[in-house]
Amino acid sequence: MIQTSMLRLLAQTTTVLTLAGAVHAGSSTTMASSGGKGPQAQIQPKEESVFDSIWGLASLYKNDSNSFIEELALTGRYHGQYHYEDEGSKTDDDWDNRRFRLGLEATMFDKHLKLKAEMFSDLNPGGEFYEGFTDLHAAWKFSDALTVTVGKQKPKFGYDWSTSSRLIKTFERGALINQFKPDYAPGVSLSGKSGKLSYYGGVFSDQVDGEFGQFDGGFSIVASIGYDVADVFGTDKAQVRLDYIHSERDTLDTIFTTFDNGVSASLEIKQGDLGLVSEVLAGFGDQNNVALILTPTYDITKKLQLVGRYQLGLSDSDTGLAPQKRYEKDVGGGNGDVYNAFYLGFNYFIYGDKLKLMAGAEYSTMSGDKGNDTLSLLAGIRAYW
Repeated sequence: MIQTSMLRLLAQTTTVLTLAGAVHAGSSTTMASSGGKGPQAQIQPKEESVFDSIWGLASLYKNDSNSFIEELALTGRYHGQYHYEDEGSKTDDDWDNRRFRLGLEATMFDKHLKLKAEMFSDLNPGGEFYEGFTDLHAAWKFSDALTVTVGKQKPKFGYDWSTSSRLIKTFERGALINQFKPDYAPGVSLSGKSGKLSYYGGVFSDQVDGEFGQFDGGFSIVASIGYDVADVFGTDKAQVRLDYIHSERDTLDTIFTTFDNGVSASLEIKQGDLGLVSEVLAGFGDQNNVALILTPTYDITKKLQLVGRYQLGLSDSDTGLAPQKRYEKDVGGGNGDVYNAFYLGFNYFIYGDKLKLMAGAEYSTMSGDKGNDTLSLLAGIRAYW
């Protein structure tokens, strides 16, 4: 069974990579034939690629001289992935239409105001095309130091969850941040940057449905501060970040239901082709959990990236750590008190993060009476506009 599924995974991945490579090669050939490398060719404007033309269709209107509305654009993303899991006594595999979102974003009033509405769909069997909204908010930028956002938005706690799914290097976020049960929520947030210092803070309702919810449950307060330390490390990029969340939990809550308080400390470093994100994450409540997440990257070429990740989770409760919903639970993964996971994969950037292919494998172990070991193989495509 595992050999058949691995061959199927390899065949699907190879087919997609071959098609993508052919499209990319055709685009590169067109660009290369436009001229030589002499001085005359160098001063010519860069030729628009086929991907520039396609993605440019998302811009419905753009006029910087119109101070009432500068831009109106389609937004959205599609993430699809094939997954195969082997727990030893049980296997599972399927194609998962992981995310599909579609919306509009308007930039107005000398670019001070942004309005965004983005719906999400479940394209898997039994799902609905309209499941609700992720984003439905207005953001007013007073200056670089202060932007106020009101409406349904992402409560940005921790590096892992705050990073958009458009940009994350692995298929899924870490096990512990998922155990916080974060999601988009109605609320008010403040954010800004001054010099090397950046900050974020907000208050959010924890009783959420596909839209705004009923505001009958508890609430969460999120605060974050970041500082650029590239000069200290002597690297191209280095950002240290501290996050805190407090949740006034209620039985009606649907998000942030696990912990009363949470903290995160992260460091992101990039030097040349090498990168590393390290994060320590902890949650305190009915059980106390802590996790270490290390995510190194190496840019083999401008198009191909090698990604690794190690996760260590610890809990003071025998069943305090939960397996990943995607997809360890599908093969009977149970709770435990020590979690280890090792991920290795490749990302191939066809059009930057806007269109990329991903493939990877993860091996996880959970200690405890219900714990088990799981091997996961994944391959997929991610696009946003």
